[in-house]
Amino acid sequence: MTEYYENTNSQYYDLLKNPNKIYRFKIELLNHYEHTIGEIINDISSDTQGQITINKQQGMRRSCSFSLINVDKKYLPTVNNHFWYNRKFKLYIGLYDQQQDAIYWFSEGVYITQNASCTHHMVTINAVDKFAFFDGTLNTQLCQKTYKVKKGVCVGQLIRDTLMLDLGNDIPADPILPIIDNEFETETTVSEIVLNIGQYLGDLFIEIASSLGCDVYYDRFGRLRFSRVFNDDFAFWYVHKGALWNFDDINISYTDPSTDYTFDGINTVTVTTDNTTGKVYSYTAINDNPSSPIAVSSIGTRCDNSNPVIYIPIITGQNPKSTCKLHAEHVLLEQTSMSINVSFRTIIMPHIDVDETILITDNCYNWNQQKFLIQSITFPFGIGESQINATNIQWLPYHVQPT
Repeated sequence: MTEYYENTNSQYYDLLKNPNKIYRFKIELLNHYEHTIGEIINDISSDTQGQITINKQQGMRRSCSFSLINVDKKYLPTVNNHFWYNRKFKLYIGLYDQQQDAIYWFSEGVYITQNASCTHHMVTINAVDKFAFFDGTLNTQLCQKTYKVKKGVCVGQLIRDTLMLDLGNDIPADPILPIIDNEFETETTVSEIVLNIGQYLGDLFIEIASSLGCDVYYDRFGRLRFSRVFNDDFAFWYVHKGALWNFDDINISYTDPSTDYTFDGINTVTVTTDNTTGKVYSYTAINDNPSSPIAVSSIGTRCDNSNPVIYIPIITGQNPKSTCKLHAEHVLLEQTSMSINVSFRTIIMPHIDVDETILITDNCYNWNQQKFLIQSITFPFGIGESQINATNIQWLPYHVQPT
């Protein structure tokens, strides 16, 4: 059998359009340094509930649950078997081409075993992506004492060094090199950063990323990404991004659409530096996109009453005003995406991921190949349909103006 990985050729798209699709699931067993030590295909149960869930958010994005047929007790959760504390594996979804005897595999993330349960001859595994090492999900990387980052540290090096911190057993938290935007190799911290006792190192990642207008998360291949969402040269990339699929209301791949509107959604975010000496900098990001139903010009100014001003430290060598701008734009995009979205069920499309765009045609909503940005996806194990949640690009604040 021929195996293709991450390949979206014409044959693959034809398979997706075929009403008789055959899916396969694969678990690639990994050691801590992510070398492959085995794989599971035949023992994955499709008779019980299981799924992969991906949410577009800072930090941990991916989780999964599935059941294994416990052949010869080899999947019992014990220290000498495959599933135990901190054990890693990579998940794949495959689409099988019966005619060509070929399969198209797509990676859906690297996971860490969080917990397991046994019932008769079945073992159910629940797992989360590797950010769980840093955000407290696995009760690791809690600051037992004050953690300080000195002034003048390169942001890129800071991220790499943090990943290599000891889990407490002389093993680094994540030995895999991250993917970091090149510009962060020249930027340095201009003041000391302090994490107090009881905080997690993931807080450091999220604080730095948000202040720089970045997303920080583990991608579908298990590598930490530190990627800028906004910059002065190419802001609001999602407007121009190519769509991965065209959904149509007359096609069986698009069913049960529903749209949620949160009428208290915000359209204004103000970010201010928290320094008590020297000049204080501030920036207000405004959604004044004329196509957005919550644009300021349509409904007036709306901000988060519980947190009307976000205070941030000056942590990079950028102009403080620029840092405030990036942070404000990032928060406004996140908040708008949560306010108005559409959800629908579809066939399993393993090449689709969050942060990607799709087109939707739906006469009920007057959408004609309208572009949407994917916010969340749920892939079922075995029989079932995917659930996709996405935001209309026209609703997002791609016109951001200072005040």
